[in-house]
Amino acid sequence: MGDCRKNIRGEKEVSEPLENHLREIVFRKIAGDIVASRDTGDTLRKWRIYFNLTQRELAERIGVTPSIISDYEAGRRVPGLRFLRRFIRGMLEADMAEGGVKIHRLVAERTPPDVILAIHEYNVPVSIREVAEAVNGEVTAYSDGLERNIYGFTVVDSLKAILYFRGNEFLAIYGETNERVIVFT
Repeated sequence: MGDCRKNIRGEKEVSEPLENHLREIVFRKIAGDIVASRDTGDTLRKWRIYFNLTQRELAERIGVTPSIISDYEAGRRVPGLRFLRRFIRGMLEADMAEGGVKIHRLVAERTPPDVILAIHEYNVPVSIREVAEAVNGEVTAYSDGLERNIYGFTVVDSLKAILYFRGNEFLAIYGETNERVIVFT
C-alpha cells in the first residue's frame, strides 16, 4: 500500500504519483474533447464552467487577460497546442487546489460499467484486522501489517476488470486513496 499525505484540513490525500497519473488521464480526456469538437470555443467554455472557474480566475491562473479567454471561447481566436496545455493545466491545478473532486469524478466516469461493484472512503481509519474480521476474511499475505490503517475499500469484478480495463485504467480502483482494501470477486 502506498503512502498518502494529509491536506491542510488533516484529511488523507492520494499519493503524488497516483495524483499525477489521474491528472494526466483527465488532461488527455479534455484535450481530446477540445481537439475533436466542431466548436472549439464552446468546448473550452464547457470545460471552464465544469471546473467552476470564471474567465478572470482562469486567466489569472494561466497568465493571460480575461479578454483572451473570451476571444478563444467566442471563436475569435483559434487555440494552439501551447495555449491548450496552459488552459487545461490551469483548470486542473485549480481543481487540485480544491481537493481534486472534479478530476476524480472524471476518472470514475471512464470506468467501464459493472467493473467496480462498490467503492467507499471511510470517515475514520480502520485497521486491516478489523476489516478481515468483519467479512470473515482469511489473511493470506502481509500478516505483519494487520494493524495498519486503511481509509476505504473497493470491490472489483475480477473477470470484467481483466476483460475491460486497459493498462492504467486499473488505477480507478484506488478511489481517493490507495491505502484501502481491494476485494476481487
